[in-house]
Amino acid sequence: MVTRESACRIGIEDNFYKEIPLDVDHSDLVKFSIQSDNAYGRVLDRMKELVEDAPDVISKRFSLNRGMS
Repeated sequence: MVTRESACRIGIEDNFYKEIPLDVDHSDLVKFSIQSDNAYGRVLDRMKELVEDAPDVISKRFSLNRGMS
């Protein structure tokens, strides 16, 4: 078992995580039997959000790093 924070945290400055509770153990976390599985759709939607948000998140990280120099 991992802590809730460890399981949900994406990055140092990325506190925008969204919890998607799944009733599975760690081993079965990304093992879906069929595409119409409700959990598959929920995880896929969240992954699409992360991909869409990635350019802004990365840009903010670089801005923070430049400010530290």
